Amino acid sequence: MISPSLLAACYASRVSHDVVSPLISITHGLDMMEDPAFADMQEEAVDSIKAGAKRISAIVQFMRFALGTQGLSPSQADIHAVRTLIEDFVAVSKPTLELEIGLDAVSCRHLRLMMQMILMSMESLARGGVIRAAIRPSGETIDIEIIGEGPRTQMRKGDADALAGVMPEDGWAAQNVVPIAARELATEMGATIVVETGDGTIRFLAAGLPPME
Repeated sequence: MISPSLLAACYASRVSHDVVSPLISITHGLDMMEDPAFADMQEEAVDSIKAGAKRISAIVQFMRFALGTQGLSPSQADIHAVRTLIEDFVAVSKPTLELEIGLDAVSCRHLRLMMQMILMSMESLARGGVIRAAIRPSGETIDIEIIGEGPRTQMRKGDADALAGVMPEDGWAAQNVVPIAARELATEMGATIVVETGDGTIRFLAAGLPPME
C-alpha cells in the first residue's frame, strides 16, 4: 500500500485542488473591485466573491469531517449538522442529492464512511446526475448504499484499483485519496465496499456494518 508520507502529501494535494477554483473566483472578484476599469461591475464582483466564499466554506467543512479528524470519533454524531454538511457540499457541485439517514442515532465514523462513498459516487459522475445516498438499519447491522445515476457514469480505474488495495498503474495520486480512506475505514469497521455498475448507474454498498458502540 501507499507510504504514510506519500499519503499525507496526497491528502494535502487533494484538498488544495478542491479549493483552487473558488479561490480564483474570490481573487477575480477582489481584482474587479480594485480596478477602476470595472467600476460599473461592482455587483458582479461581489457576486463572484460570495459564490467563491460559499463554495470554499462548503468544501472545507465537508472535508474536515470526511477526510480530516473531525469524523473519526466512534461517538454519536449530530445527524442534523452532518446532513447540512453533505447537502451544502453537493449543492455547490454538479450532481443533485437524495439523502436518507434512516437511524435515530449513528456514530461519526458511520457518517464519515457514507460521506467518503458519496465522494466516490460524485467523482464517477463526470457530467453530473443524481446521487441517492442512504444509511439504514439491516437487522442488527447497518448498511450504507450510494447509487449514482447520470449520462456518463464510470469509476476511474485508478480509484477502482485503490479501493481494491492495489496501486494504480500510473502510481498513487491525490485523486486516489478518497477510495484509500474509504477502504481503510470500511475494513476497520469490519466491512467491504462493493461496487456495481450498470447502464448509467453505479452503486456503492457497505453492508453489515456494526451498530454504534
